[in-house]
Amino acid sequence: MRTTERRGAALRATERIAWLDVAKGLSIVLVAMFHAHLTAYELGFRPLYTGPFNVALQPIRMPLFFAISGILAASSLGRTWPELLSRKVWVFVYIFALWGLIRWVFFGQVLENVRAPEEGNDWTQLLVMWVMPSSSLWYIWALAIFYVIAKAADRYKAAALVGAFVLACLTWGGVIPPTLTTYRVSVYLFFFLAGAYYGPQLLAWIPARPWMIGLPALAAFLVLEYVALPVLDTSLADGVLRALESVLGLAVGGAAAVLLIRVPPVRDVFARIGQHTLSVYVTHGLIVAILAQLLSGFAGAEPWRYLIVPVLVIVSVSGSLLLEAASKRLGLAWLYDAPRLPVAQRPVTP
Repeated sequence: MRTTERRGAALRATERIAWLDVAKGLSIVLVAMFHAHLTAYELGFRPLYTGPFNVALQPIRMPLFFAISGILAASSLGRTWPELLSRKVWVFVYIFALWGLIRWVFFGQVLENVRAPEEGNDWTQLLVMWVMPSSSLWYIWALAIFYVIAKAADRYKAAALVGAFVLACLTWGGVIPPTLTTYRVSVYLFFFLAGAYYGPQLLAWIPARPWMIGLPALAAFLVLEYVALPVLDTSLADGVLRALESVLGLAVGGAAAVLLIRVPPVRDVFARIGQHTLSVYVTHGLIVAILAQLLSGFAGAEPWRYLIVPVLVIVSVSGSLLLEAASKRLGLAWLYDAPRLPVAQRPVTP
């Protein structure tokens, strides 16, 4: 009996580890699907189904993404400020600056961004992006800010989490004007802090009880999404319900990731993607833009209304993984890996 219990505990521990990779992989695939749909729509493909699907997934996609990011950030919060800034925050600053420049050159000189035709037209965009990022790289920018906030509020975890939830409610409710900057920080900070401060609880609850948590969360999520929220005007009550809906979305997405790890071929694919989230995130948008433009001659053709988004997602995600591997073989690892900064060593006490 004890041997069986030990094996069960070991399996659950393995599932918790796999859950992080699979959940990251699932979230980045959902992000790629969102960007693929927008690009295909702008080029006249009139993609079917993915529009309503993306709207429904909005309260799942980024809350899951940021909660997992917070869980992975938790171990870094015990570091000194110089260590945190040079080992973690610096990485996001470097990647954001480098790939912001790459996108600016690519969309300004090579191919127009059909979703944002002005991208790359004005050099001041390279300065403005640090205050109000308008490209899909905003997630990288937000992570740098969230690490600093999480470290600064580490002694006041519960108060910080409550404050972040209230901030999300006020923003979703329109009390705080939802500009790009305030929206991207204030509505998702809660999920990052939840992962950073209470990651062990999330890792214990969701992987151990996917059906018990996932099914009630899904039922409540559907009621909010399709019954309650459509009849409400933008108000504080609306904001509170949208914040709660995203909490339910996190539970639904987390439970779905647990079920995926129990199907080995699917688990391996999503885990592989999740282990390379950063490279997929910064690269897939460029591949989507190139491939969609190459296929634009098929816009309006009936089969492509069904095929375009899945094709763009599969090619952009797999292409991002291949591009990262090729870059590292060619000595271009600096495209994805920030150079290490020197950090003053802690004094050794006798």
